Amino acid sequence: MAKLLRDDETLGELLPGGIWTRQIMPNSNPAGTDPTPGSTPDAFDHAGRIKRCAAVLYDDVSAVRNPVGPDSAYMGGVNIFLRCLPHETEKRKLHDAAERIIALCEGAVLTGTRGEGLVLSISARMMPTDDPNLPPAVVDMIRVQTDSVWRV
Repeated sequence: MAKLLRDDETLGELLPGGIWTRQIMPNSNPAGTDPTPGSTPDAFDHAGRIKRCAAVLYDDVSAVRNPVGPDSAYMGGVNIFLRCLPHETEKRKLHDAAERIIALCEGAVLTGTRGEGLVLSISARMMPTDDPNLPPAVVDMIRVQTDSVWRV
């Protein structure tokens, strides 16, 4: 799913801090040294302020049997966290990025890591709120549901 989002030029312009597949985390090492392991330094500007960015986090724990599908059907989930500074222009562009993600994901069909077909749908959206993990950032979240069939 991250590739689907990264391949979209419009979304790339809306998210100059990048599209990551791990939590957004600042670099805490001094300038001129290697970045902190696991950090996402390109998601922050030279002054350490968050840029508009996204984290695509797979939720393997949520994969459950789909009660309305065949015996081998399942549902899984991906959470896409979008972050920006709390300025109105930034929040507007973050909203545009969220709308673009929804348009790209709703009804898309991807190939899963085990070769299974995945049908995507939007199951929830949090809407922007203050980010308790990266103040003063604002965070928005889109929950993407994946429907598929376990490979037998």
